Amino acid sequence: MSYRKQLPAKRLGLGLVATALLVSSFSFSGALLSQDSPTPDQGDHESHARANNEAYAWANNPADRNWRVELPVPVRNLLTLTGAGTTRRPDQVDNDPASGLALAGSTAMFADATGSALWPNCTPIRVTIDTVESSADSTAAALATRDAVTELAELTGLEFTPITASAHTAGDDPAPRSNTIQIIWVDRGTGLLEDHELGSAEVWHLEVIDRLIVFQAVVLLSDEILTKHDPGTAARTASVRTTLLHELGHAVGIGHSADDGSVMYPKLIDKASVTTADQAAFAYAGSRGC
Repeated sequence: MSYRKQLPAKRLGLGLVATALLVSSFSFSGALLSQDSPTPDQGDHESHARANNEAYAWANNPADRNWRVELPVPVRNLLTLTGAGTTRRPDQVDNDPASGLALAGSTAMFADATGSALWPNCTPIRVTIDTVESSADSTAAALATRDAVTELAELTGLEFTPITASAHTAGDDPAPRSNTIQIIWVDRGTGLLEDHELGSAEVWHLEVIDRLIVFQAVVLLSDEILTKHDPGTAARTASVRTTLLHELGHAVGIGHSADDGSVMYPKLIDKASVTTADQAAFAYAGSRGC
């Protein structure tokens, strides 16, 4: 399968001040590492865009050690954390999660010298589901979304409100909402996603004092996720889980992985699963203090 060329930018709600817009996509047919051009700079903050072959290395911030999930020993080892049962590499710098994630091939959606862009653990994050642009089975879409958000909470320790229904006017770009992850199911023919593009995630962040705070995200999901395999088959269950968790991973600040066995790998691979490195990245994504 060939890689796709870089695609034109898709815009969702540009009337935001002091934000950075990050985009990443997932497809059957190729590795879409990311796409977009900058959001117009409307304040004193710089706007950022990810080039098609650009990835951001994780960066530590002192506020990001508030672990909210249990960390098995292999995960602690990868994150270079010390403690009972852990082992050290000879050249290891202790308690440097960013370097451990980098060695494992994991990247951040965005990071700079102040750290990685992450959601703060202050209030539960609102999650909405919208199917106005989709002819997919709304019940199947709702169940798949609920299961994926539940797993996301278990992996990150982030708190989410119960999923609520939301709708925008068909054909219009949905406006992003603060403290919300909007999950929008769309038909493959609407033009919101390219051919065989399974999903796209856009994430906004602000620089607040000494850290980058994610405060809203929009996730587009194609109906092709639900129609590629027959209902009730193991292949469909695995494909749907992998795709939704991949895009939700982006929504909480996780970039792509270089490991083709990872759920965050930019192609949908049959063997994809939540690897030790994925567990570490999801845990790190939920470790931002309020």
